[in-house]
Amino acid sequence: MAAGKRSSRGNKSGRSHAASRGGGQRLLIVAIAVTSIAVIAGGISLFTRGSSEPDCEAKPLTVAASSALLPVVKQGAKALNAGCKKLVAKEQSTLDVLQAPTADLPDLWIADSPAPLRQFQASGIYLKTVDPAVASSPVVLAGGPTAKAAKTWNEELSGGRVAMIDPSFNGPSAMVLTSPAAENPQITDNDLGKSFLLSAQRFGEASASGQVQVPTLTDISATTTRLFPVSEQQLMASRKINSQVTAITPGTGPLLLKYPLVAFSSELESYTLGDDLAKWFHSKAGVKALNQALFRDSKGDPMPKGTLVTGDPLPDVPDATAETALRFWRVTSVPSSLLAVLDVSGSMKFAAGDTTRLAIEMDAARAALRVFPDHARIGAWVFSEDQGGPGQPWKQLAPIKRLDSQENGRSHRANLLKAVDGLPAIAKGGTGLYTTTLAGYKKVLAHFDDRYFNSLILMTDGSNDDPNSITLPKLIQELKSLQDPDKRVRIIAIGMSADADMKSLNKIAAATGGRAYRADTPDEIIRVFQDALLSR
Repeated sequence: MAAGKRSSRGNKSGRSHAASRGGGQRLLIVAIAVTSIAVIAGGISLFTRGSSEPDCEAKPLTVAASSALLPVVKQGAKALNAGCKKLVAKEQSTLDVLQAPTADLPDLWIADSPAPLRQFQASGIYLKTVDPAVASSPVVLAGGPTAKAAKTWNEELSGGRVAMIDPSFNGPSAMVLTSPAAENPQITDNDLGKSFLLSAQRFGEASASGQVQVPTLTDISATTTRLFPVSEQQLMASRKINSQVTAITPGTGPLLLKYPLVAFSSELESYTLGDDLAKWFHSKAGVKALNQALFRDSKGDPMPKGTLVTGDPLPDVPDATAETALRFWRVTSVPSSLLAVLDVSGSMKFAAGDTTRLAIEMDAARAALRVFPDHARIGAWVFSEDQGGPGQPWKQLAPIKRLDSQENGRSHRANLLKAVDGLPAIAKGGTGLYTTTLAGYKKVLAHFDDRYFNSLILMTDGSNDDPNSITLPKLIQELKSLQDPDKRVRIIAIGMSADADMKSLNKIAAATGGRAYRADTPDEIIRVFQDALLSR
């Protein structure tokens, strides 16, 4: 029962005494004597949970589980129900439980993974773990018969083939999200987030357009190129319908998904009956029922009649790591809307190793345009001195629009790439940094979209040297005055070369809640983009 509900368990009787007062006293004495004898003889109580008295009015407790696990739960409930024990199993998906009002939560719940439990705890909803695992199932990737596995989970995720379902409520996806940390416990939070950045952005694209769909394993064919996080139980069930479904396990091994049993009620009866149910799951009858439903026992022991997944599973990751991964997912799956402001001052033609600063900036811009998904909204400006006419250091190359939008028969992405190719022809003059930054920030605010992460990406190799520019203190003051809690726009500043004025860039970015970075190669600049997305 949900927290706050009172139990109706106990021995209730509507019978009245017809005897006289004296007779009533004699009956009371006899009753006490009989009760005492019963307690001494067998420890029987009129309020025992297993009482079979005809007037027992115990209110049933509910235990919820997904459709796949429900047949097993029903067997467990049937085995436990006797007398006043009344446990009713009902089908309820993870998403249904997450969206249920507090008063409608089940008394007990077997979750499809530990991931959603943290959401309830973060919301302050009472939840107590009765058993961390009453069942398990290895997690791999499902693909077509020609799909080949990568050497590691990190490689598979980074490659972009993995089509994730929202790990906030999908157990296999939640496990895959943390797989790089299971392979390498020393991985940094940022590197963990970068491993699934592309998958998260693709999910964000589908979400923004209302096209998020749960993949159906029955649709997998020999031509399927995407891979889907699945449990062994899902694989084996789908193989009965579609023989093309293939288990793809990265070289480091499968993951092990565990199904915890929790109580949403603080009352003892819920926890006690939940404990009885957990013990049944661990019994021979419970394990047999799990195997029949294609689940493994809590330890992950192979099923006696064979399995699709072999190999020892990777170790569990700490709860803190799992929560960090889920937080990064929520942040990076939000679509990006940005204005890239590119320095084309004369110093950008200076040598940088065997190339130039401008060539590095251009290569980074091209690489970023290849990485961002179609739903990203991107615009581009250049700045140096009088680029937009006398006294105006900035010039618009392309407005802030979706990359897949069409302009004169070409995509916005293609037009941006073409504009980048033309930068060498316009590179000249000094660096009008401060005035450009303020104008660019105002432009992003004017095109703010609350469905997106809105930002200004500022790239420069030097310091402000425009004699007609506003001062740095004035710029900081203006940026702070433009702050709007309902329209949060951050500046991500990238200083290229040792000549970049990182002190000023740090102040500019910090005024908007953003960050400044030093980057000297295209790869470093792309990592800055990734870091910026992960630090929203």
